[in-house]
Amino acid sequence: MYFSTEKMIYKEAQDREIVSECNGFNHKELAFKYNMSEIYIRSIINRHKKVLKIKKLHTWLILGCVAF
Repeated sequence: MYFSTEKMIYKEAQDREIVSECNGFNHKELAFKYNMSEIYIRSIINRHKKVLKIKKLHTWLILGCVAF
C-alpha cells in the first residue's frame, strides 16, 4: 500500500495550482513566482496534458466497449 508523504501532497497541490494559472503564455512568470525553471514549469504542464489525454482515452475505450 502506498501513502503519499506530506512533501508529495504539497507538490501535487502546487502542480495543480501552476496548471490552473497557466494560460499558455506565462511560463516565465510562473517560473519566477514559484522559484522554478521555465523548463520545469513546462514539464509540469506537459505531464498534466499527458494525464488528461490518458484519462480521455480510457473513458473512450470504456464507453466504446459499452456501445457494442
